[in-house]
Amino acid sequence: MTVIYPDVAFALNALLDGLVLRCTMVLMGHPARRRRILLAAALGGLYGALAVLPPLWLLASFPGKILAALAMVALVYGRGPLYLRCCVLFFMVSGALSGAVTAVSALFRTADHPLVIFLTSGLLCAFAMTVVFRASAKAAVEGKVIRAVVTHGGKSVQIRLLRDTGNTLLDPETGRVVCVVEEKALEPLLSECNILYRKIPFQSLGQSRGELLCFTCENLSIENAALGAYPVGLADHPLTDGGGYVGLWGGEKGGNGAGLAS
Repeated sequence: MTVIYPDVAFALNALLDGLVLRCTMVLMGHPARRRRILLAAALGGLYGALAVLPPLWLLASFPGKILAALAMVALVYGRGPLYLRCCVLFFMVSGALSGAVTAVSALFRTADHPLVIFLTSGLLCAFAMTVVFRASAKAAVEGKVIRAVVTHGGKSVQIRLLRDTGNTLLDPETGRVVCVVEEKALEPLLSECNILYRKIPFQSLGQSRGELLCFTCENLSIENAALGAYPVGLADHPLTDGGGYVGLWGGEKGGNGAGLAS
């Protein structure tokens, strides 16, 4: 009979939940919110410790595990438009991780059922990622998903952008192509810095006239190339199908940052 102590269950669950949440945010293209991830991991550890206690055996049931996972994702990501897609990715990463653990256990114990579980979970995760995140995966393979860092007020946020040469929205003040980012992805920066906002008129498919909230960050780095002060537009809705990037950048046709556009 295997004996599991609550403190050990807490530590293992917190560690694994934190790892899965971190991977989920990276695959979604969102910056890692360390404080929220630590808090959610602690919640997962507490759940794991309580679930091993006999009086609370219902917590270890399948519905209990699902509810705990949904709560952790909501704590880190929030209840946004892509919340369910984020949950799907969380379950896929969890399945892949548990499959890997099963495979390692099989190497030291038995190679019967655990290996079959590992292969099955791996194939299911690969299929789900291909179907659900195929658009983002295609963009990443083609080199269109790029790394960026937005810096302002001494704070920095790492994000991923889609290199979109069709984005020709110009900032009237600077004449530079606006980098459009989901407002939610920049929350850690926007909530802690004093920002002077302005509005830029734009046109898009399905919207003849509109205004985009914008500010000039102190520095925008694209693939480690500093562009200096740069206009950043804030989108109040998701810009992706659910993974890989949280913003659009059209590149520059000259001046500072020339040659970075595809």
